[in-house]
Amino acid sequence: MLILMSLALAAQTAPTTEAAPPEPTARDAYEDCIRMSASDPTNADRLARQWISQEGGAPARHCLAMTQLHQEKPDAAAATLVEAARIAESEGSAFAADLYGQAGNAALLAGDAISAEQHFDQALIGAARGRDDLHGRLLIDRALARTEQGKIVAARADLLAATQADRNNLDAWLLLAATERRAGNMPAAESAIQQAIRLAPDNSDVLEEAARIAVEDE
Repeated sequence: MLILMSLALAAQTAPTTEAAPPEPTARDAYEDCIRMSASDPTNADRLARQWISQEGGAPARHCLAMTQLHQEKPDAAAATLVEAARIAESEGSAFAADLYGQAGNAALLAGDAISAEQHFDQALIGAARGRDDLHGRLLIDRALARTEQGKIVAARADLLAATQADRNNLDAWLLLAATERRAGNMPAAESAIQQAIRLAPDNSDVLEEAARIAVEDE
């Protein structure tokens, strides 16, 4: 309870003469900690670690990871997010897949594409259970991690799966077009970029990729 009170007090920006607020809940502490991670990451880091020591579980570790990202420590954030994901997983929480996915993105920021792919693998296992929206995003993220490692065939497979699951997934079509262009598969690149143009004809990223494909196909 001490850490809940500390987070609630730290989140206050001005004194008040109103009656004392109700005792803070774990959700209040989490939301305050997340807000503080952006505005005062040093203090949020200290409080999150105190919360972890008081069995704060996955929420406390998620907050710590957000402070580490704001402190430009993506490698530490990835490790913390994996800890949070494992705790959520042991508790049967569907949020474990989100946490593994966030760990993957943090690992990508840290330049560790191998670990990122492993984290996305774990996330996709959880997302396979009724999380279609998350599943599509994770396929794209894993494709990026695989591309960073030069695994073009595997990256293409992820992007094709994402487009087959959702024909209106603009990011998947755009990345598929770029992947096919880099692989020299121009007919497939042109087909993919046409789908992206169908979805967002005025999107600057789509138009830039279309121009690259046109130039390289000459």
